[in-house]
Amino acid sequence: MPEPIVTLVDVAKSYYKGSLEIPVLDGIDLEIQPGSFEALMGPSGSGKSTLLYLMAGLDRPTAGSIRVIGADLGSLSDAQLSEWRALNMGFVFQQYNLVPVLTAAENVELPLLLRKKLTKAQRAERVAIALEAAGLKGRDHHYPRELSGGQEQRVAIARAIVGDPKIIICDEPTGDLDGESANAILDLLGTLNKEFGKSIFMVTHDPDAADRATVQRRLKKGRLL
Repeated sequence: MPEPIVTLVDVAKSYYKGSLEIPVLDGIDLEIQPGSFEALMGPSGSGKSTLLYLMAGLDRPTAGSIRVIGADLGSLSDAQLSEWRALNMGFVFQQYNLVPVLTAAENVELPLLLRKKLTKAQRAERVAIALEAAGLKGRDHHYPRELSGGQEQRVAIARAIVGDPKIIICDEPTGDLDGESANAILDLLGTLNKEFGKSIFMVTHDPDAADRATVQRRLKKGRLL
């Protein structure tokens, strides 16, 4: 069996308000296999987004170890984590986080600007491939204000895959979308998983969205059930 793409061992996370400890995650053990499509559900405040941020190296655990794509995240500096994320991970959030003064193509290109070895022509080629894969061919020069919510989310997905990451992390990717747009986004994530072999880990409140995943997990009061 191949090595898991994500391994969490006894991971805990607490925040502090003065001297008051606020535990969020408690003793999380988790393995995600390469090529899987997993959904994480749970009530608000259960720690779902915190778990995503820890997996992405955007936050650090209070205790435990996190290994993603062969890297021990605890051993990396903040600068090393930034470089590692740019090479290995894609992010899709409920709020599209597009830069309004940049076109779709320019928004998608942003992660590639961290890769100094890529030429402008190489970046443009990757952007075109990502936009086409996301179903946005011909929309490259449109600004976010000229796109529907579903199209903006497609731009965000194109931006997430432009660097050819091994895993895509999604935090409520359909939360702001109508039913038709949400289904189209879930279809796209399914295609990225099945046809392109991308591992996908998605937080969602929507049972219909969770049903698209091949593995469903549930988090309650900081513990995986």
